[in-house]
Amino acid sequence: MSKYSSKVRQIDSFFGPSSYAIKAETETTTNKKLKVDNATENEEWELNDLQEIKNLDPEHLYQKQVTEIQIENLSKIEPSDITHIVSDQPTQPILKNYPQSKFGKEWRQFHPEWFKSYPWLEYSVLDYACYCFPCRFFLLSLIIHKIGFKNWKKALNKNSGIKGHNKSCIHKTCMMKWEGYNNSKKTKSILSTLNEKNISLVKENLYYISVIAEILLFTACQNITQRGDNEGAESPYRGNFLELLKLCARRDTTFKAKIDVLPKNAKYTHHTIENDLFYVTSKLVLETIAKEVKEAKYFAILVDETKDISKTEQLSIMVRYYHNNTMNERF
Repeated sequence: MSKYSSKVRQIDSFFGPSSYAIKAETETTTNKKLKVDNATENEEWELNDLQEIKNLDPEHLYQKQVTEIQIENLSKIEPSDITHIVSDQPTQPILKNYPQSKFGKEWRQFHPEWFKSYPWLEYSVLDYACYCFPCRFFLLSLIIHKIGFKNWKKALNKNSGIKGHNKSCIHKTCMMKWEGYNNSKKTKSILSTLNEKNISLVKENLYYISVIAEILLFTACQNITQRGDNEGAESPYRGNFLELLKLCARRDTTFKAKIDVLPKNAKYTHHTIENDLFYVTSKLVLETIAKEVKEAKYFAILVDETKDISKTEQLSIMVRYYHNNTMNERF
């Protein structure tokens, strides 16, 4: 053997580890990090309560959950059949039979009697799991409360499951927040009171202006004049429009209360306001006719033109169409 034989290198030494070896090693490491057995998947509340009892930092717990929970588990967060509005009550469906799960040699299931013992509890028919209503809404930093609990074997254990979660400090804190939220709805704040007053005022104004519009439409359809020669407060004849307003005020206490408190420059009874209301209502009528014509399968149009006494051309348009099993003619 030559003196260089000890220094001879194999051809594989000139290259790094094979790509197949790297890939296999990476997959093994990834699988180890993401692996979660079935027991852990069904004991999320149990894990959270044990960590909470040991006074672990919530942010540390959150990071641990993200690394241990599989990606496919995250897609199960917040099923669509449970409550998604904090002002509503927990979803508690009473079923004839709840789905059963096998634990060892025994089959176990959710029991509706737990709703009475734990009013905060809600059940998802889609996920076959129960959830904590206050923790879902008032504990946003922990993702584990949004996954659900379905390990019925340990549901009523002393320090785990539903009973253990009910005794945890985190849950009690969320219950206090939930109770405070419900009390805030009973004792209305200044902002909510002002908002309700504003909504009531808007409704009153809409009702008031709708009565005025109906009176104007009545006079227009009956082809009678709206204004009088003297519309002053002392005039015996103030015109059809104002007299009809007075008649409605005698019959409608809500309308009378509104017209009495409004200032003189905001009663919407001036002739300029009358013209504006006629313009708005005419637009609404045209829009309604156009909508019905578009919905009709067949329609016909008749146009005629003539001069009035002042030599002004007057154009008349009539539309005839079939809509809602009725033949209609609009001018």
